[in-house]
Amino acid sequence: MVRNRAAAWCLTTFLLFLWRTDLSAQFQFAQEYEQVEQLGGIGADLDFEAIKLPINKDEKVYNIYEDSLGYIWIRSGAHGCLRYDGKAFSHISYQLSDHPPSQNLVVHDICEDHNGSHWLSTKENLLYFDNQNKTVEFRASAYLKRNQDEWHRALFNMEKTSSGELLIGTKAGMAIYDPKTDSVTAFLQFAPYREDDASTTNHIRHITADSNDENLFWCVTRSGFYLYNHQLQTFKKIESRHYAKDNWEYYRFRYNVPLGDWLFTIEMRNHLMGFDTRTRQWAEVGHWQDTTNTQRNVLFDIKPLDNSFLFLSSHLSGPFLIDPTRKKFMHLRFTVNGEKPPSTEIWGFCVDKNGYLWTSVGYSGFLLRSKKPIISAKPKTCHVDLQYLELNGSDFDYSRIKDNYLVLENNERSIALRYRFINPDPAQNWKSFYRLKGYSDTWESLDEGWIRRDDLNAGDFTLETKLESPKETIAGAEFQISVKPFWYERSIVWLLSIGVLGIGFVLTSIFARSNKYRNPQGSEMEKKMKDLKAKAQKSQLDQDFILTTLSSIKQLVEKDQDESAVHYLNQFSKFVRKVLIYSEKPLITLEEELEMCRLYLEMERIRFSWSFTFTFDISPDMDPSFFSVPPLLLQPYLEQVVWERFSQKEGDQWLRINVKNEDERIHCILEDNGNEKTGMKKNDHILTSNRYLKNNQDWINENITLKIFQKEGNQRIELIFETGM
Repeated sequence: MVRNRAAAWCLTTFLLFLWRTDLSAQFQFAQEYEQVEQLGGIGADLDFEAIKLPINKDEKVYNIYEDSLGYIWIRSGAHGCLRYDGKAFSHISYQLSDHPPSQNLVVHDICEDHNGSHWLSTKENLLYFDNQNKTVEFRASAYLKRNQDEWHRALFNMEKTSSGELLIGTKAGMAIYDPKTDSVTAFLQFAPYREDDASTTNHIRHITADSNDENLFWCVTRSGFYLYNHQLQTFKKIESRHYAKDNWEYYRFRYNVPLGDWLFTIEMRNHLMGFDTRTRQWAEVGHWQDTTNTQRNVLFDIKPLDNSFLFLSSHLSGPFLIDPTRKKFMHLRFTVNGEKPPSTEIWGFCVDKNGYLWTSVGYSGFLLRSKKPIISAKPKTCHVDLQYLELNGSDFDYSRIKDNYLVLENNERSIALRYRFINPDPAQNWKSFYRLKGYSDTWESLDEGWIRRDDLNAGDFTLETKLESPKETIAGAEFQISVKPFWYERSIVWLLSIGVLGIGFVLTSIFARSNKYRNPQGSEMEKKMKDLKAKAQKSQLDQDFILTTLSSIKQLVEKDQDESAVHYLNQFSKFVRKVLIYSEKPLITLEEELEMCRLYLEMERIRFSWSFTFTFDISPDMDPSFFSVPPLLLQPYLEQVVWERFSQKEGDQWLRINVKNEDERIHCILEDNGNEKTGMKKNDHILTSNRYLKNNQDWINENITLKIFQKEGNQRIELIFETGM
């Protein structure tokens, strides 16, 4: 008797010592993390109210979750699943009437579908809870009966794909379930299943969708961390930092939650790890100091909180709030109605839409709710089910909808949608409304459920819905619609067209102004008229050149190459501006001529999709600004190279412009590797720019020597003139 009392006294003293010891010190955060007493407006001290659960006191609450309708779901032990509506609890799994008595109804995961109903995975079955009828049904029964050994009595985490399928992690691999046909379309494994060997099992414990790619899913498995590609249906193993040493380590990883581009997971039950999905690098947030493996499941659960923080629960240290971005953490201190809780062992938790924290501790048999919101309340919303969608009078492919966002092609201008509201409180007299922002800001009745628009223009629209009752107004989910424009509906086309027309107007004005001097008076007036006519001819660009420019801009816009179209117009405006300025001069500097050539070649490179390159090589012993030439002396020869030699050849194409001073003469050499069958002859017609040479033909004949060579497919054009010009 004395021994028993002494043992009881020692045990009580030890438990009191553990209770008064700050067990948070046993969890060591990374060196750069700083402990604070307030994080994101949340204080370290939280007081809770207790709600009695209809379960045995020795049952744990494994997970807590709030659905889109505001119900709190509690996943416990033998009682399966409970749902709390704020007043009473209902047993979801116990509503099954035809299940065998020996069947184990422990619920492993809950997944909500698009209409407020839920999928439940148990050790032996996939269940479907119909929210409207409040009934539970078996699903995939034929497959389960046929493949009991492969399925192996263990359905765990579920994740939805963009096409509406369910990815179900099981003890033997991944099942891909199609709710439309109630069938498992594929069962995938990345290693042969061996029941007697924990290190090689296909046990998939948790699946999380990638935040950037809808086809990628991150899988926590019993044998490592994997990246699953749903489009290819392949697994790729991601190397981790730590590895289990003993077979009793049942899960090397447990959960993985997204926060931005990072995933956070619990590894080997005592390491909190961060994984950068962009760089594929691991970073340790913290670890449990005790490495003797005497405590199992030291760290239990992590969840993102308000898209900024991580909430970490543990068995012995209590809960933590972590800010991975700012490298700060806070140890939360719980009280229940002002008193210390019977245990620091935290399992499941969630934060509801109003900002209240729900959790449970140890084997208390109570559900805890914080007395104050820990984050700002989220707007109250109602659930809206898109039942039917029709485009241009035809059935719609629902896989085109990504995260409530739909992109319509430019010929899809007629749309019909049918919605169904899932009323949060059927007792209220609700009326439904909608508006299509971008089309009209007026709210219209949606009591019939149909929305029709047959005259959508190009642009972005937001479909908003709401429910109204005499007591309150609740917003529904938003639906984004974007209609692609035809090329001529794009604002950039109009801007570019106005720019080109404006340039044409300026050129026409200059030509009209020159006509005022058409009445000659004596030889002096005739000379002036001749000079003005020559200037006008220089300044007036060829009509084909302008039409080709407009056509090029149109093609760039149709290909969604807006930046290239704007760059093309900028080069064109600079080129025309210089033509206008230099047309007033009989001669310009060689430097100015080379700059016009550069602008012209930049335009042509954009037009020909950068299919050729060009370089200017000017001899360092000469200054091109000291020498004079007629405007557009070299440009016609460049046009011949681009349009005749480059347009008929594929592969690498280059053009070199070499300017040098030899024997008191300027040598301008144009060399290219264009099509050898389209070489230029000395008297060849020079395309649209021939008029510029014609205006200065006498000057060219007197002052310039033109040489043209063809060798091994390359063409060399050399213009030589005296330096004294």
